[in-house]
Amino acid sequence: MYREGTEKYEYHLKTYGGPAKFGYKDFIPQFTAEKFDPNEWAELFRRSGACYAGPVAEHHDGFAMWDTQYSEWNTLIAPPTHGSWLEEIDFNCFYSDFGEFIARVQTRAESDFEDDWKDVRLKMKKKRYTFAEWRALGFDQHSVFADPMFMDAEGGDYRLRSESPAIKLGFVSFDGREAGLTTEFLTRWRNEYAKDQDSAKSCKQ
Repeated sequence: MYREGTEKYEYHLKTYGGPAKFGYKDFIPQFTAEKFDPNEWAELFRRSGACYAGPVAEHHDGFAMWDTQYSEWNTLIAPPTHGSWLEEIDFNCFYSDFGEFIARVQTRAESDFEDDWKDVRLKMKKKRYTFAEWRALGFDQHSVFADPMFMDAEGGDYRLRSESPAIKLGFVSFDGREAGLTTEFLTRWRNEYAKDQDSAKSCKQ
């Protein structure tokens, strides 16, 4: 969208105006994930043969999925999201060695594309929420702050004990050492990749 003369740049220019007027940062408030369907994703992972799946740390182009001091662009400066999908992931077990739950929120500051990041950061406000305050905002209504009771965390065994509060929330205990793609999936993926390569060669000929 920033490369003049490209198809993406021309589309952005017609739809939103020049990047200096409406840049990458201006898309952040639109990142609401209202169409996210966790069940659809879980089914996709199941059909792929994956034994383990988890969220990514970065969405794309430096947009972090956590509150970070190294980038202005992160999910916690986007507006709070609400919707049925949020209820689907509202069963978490939080725990910290410090003994307390802390949610850090950093507000977005109005700025121009050319503004220096250091100046923009000074305008941004930060707030810390306790677990009670966080829940008062409508988040994690079914979640708990408690020791997940791993079998032997120091020894790398993160299976859950039968009395773990995480199990009561619906978590399934499994041996993390067995997580990963199945052999069958890797074989199928390699075969399909080889077919794609052969098709591409045929098209070039």
